[in-house]
Amino acid sequence: MTIRATFRLPVLAAAALAAAALLAAVPAEAGGSQTMRTLRVDLAADGAAALDLEVPVGEVRIDGTDGSRVEAAVEVRCNRPVKARCEELARKVELASGNSRDRLWVKLDGWPHKGNDSGLSVHVELSMPRQLGLGAELGVGELEAVGLVSDMEIEIGVGEATIRAREEHVRRVDLEVGVGEATLRVGSRTIEGKGFIGRDLAWSQGTGAAALRVDCGVGEVDVRLEEE
Repeated sequence: MTIRATFRLPVLAAAALAAAALLAAVPAEAGGSQTMRTLRVDLAADGAAALDLEVPVGEVRIDGTDGSRVEAAVEVRCNRPVKARCEELARKVELASGNSRDRLWVKLDGWPHKGNDSGLSVHVELSMPRQLGLGAELGVGELEAVGLVSDMEIEIGVGEATIRAREEHVRRVDLEVGVGEATLRVGSRTIEGKGFIGRDLAWSQGTGAAALRVDCGVGEVDVRLEEE
């Protein structure tokens, strides 16, 4: 979703209110929710070029490692006070995984198709070989990725993304935010996205091989390329 400056201000205000309502469904910290179930996956990454991850609502932490497996722990949570409907929905959520050609995939099945008024969300802790590419989709929430050295393509409907990588591994960064902020930090330099309401940022001065793209409908994107 991309919202341009040609939209009227009342529409933008409505978008901001809708974003706030959606983000309210995601607990700010574990103390604001109760874990109903914990789901796990463990995949061999031999021969894979990338991992695709799909999460509807929640918090996602992705760490690049020197290992050869993709491991994920997913806590299915209900906001406090826990309601019977949320507990019922939590029991239906399952963690699915597999591979297609040279790409691994991990996603949640059984998620309710309607709105998230039940307070259902997940907290994902995922580790993966740092050389794998990443394709991640998050509907609403927060995503943090650290230590990857290959291509990343991330899409977020409403929320925040924080990406940390080594400058030496990255060739280009493309950020697009419909309503919100986009920031790239390269060493000691800070580059802000351009635009009136939305923010676009394109940087292609890197010496590495990886391309990083983040598309966020409403929210904030912060990319940090750190020196050795």
